[in-house]
Amino acid sequence: MKIKELRLKRKLSQEELGRMIGESGNTISNWERGISNPDVKKTEKLAEALKVSLNLLLSDADEPFHPVEDFASSYGCQECKSKDMEIELLRERIKELKEFIEYLKKEKAG
Repeated sequence: MKIKELRLKRKLSQEELGRMIGESGNTISNWERGISNPDVKKTEKLAEALKVSLNLLLSDADEPFHPVEDFASSYGCQECKSKDMEIELLRERIKELKEFIEYLKKEKAG
């Protein structure tokens, strides 16, 4: 499992991830080090908290990290067409938010 890698990409501490799924930071540490493993329910909660598919979480392959696609898939996009549409909408929203942040920075500076 890629718990540590995905946790760090989300900029979460072990304690923060633990709180999100009802576990301690110590438990997360044990899972990351392979001392113990989460049960099926906790694995599902991990994937949800990390905003990735179960396949990505459980895979040993080095798959590229696609937060927009992972976000879309974690929120139930069922069909490719609707998933593509939702991904495009998410990308547009991210672009709008970045533009708004730049606007706010300029307003603050000026």
